[in-house]
Amino acid sequence: KPAWYGLVPDDHEKSAAAFERIINAGEPQSYEALGQSGIRWLVHAGPRREGGEIVGATYVAWDVTQMKELESRLAKKLAGAAVPVAEA
Repeated sequence: KPAWYGLVPDDHEKSAAAFERIINAGEPQSYEALGQSGIRWLVHAGPRREGGEIVGATYVAWDVTQMKELESRLAKKLAGAAVPVAEA
């Protein structure tokens, strides 16, 4: 199964493009993706090499769902906060 199998369809292309860059250029990639389970992931991936040749990719993903929810709540709170206007 491809790495993006458990992601929502909207994030398949982003994950597939990152995989292609890893395989073709050997460049590590980082991106956020939403899992079908509702969990938001911060993904870091890089090339897996054997004998100096790229043979695949290694992925590490962190659940950042709670952090993203808190950031969103804070942004909404700040957007609704009254900002004092300096008088001249």
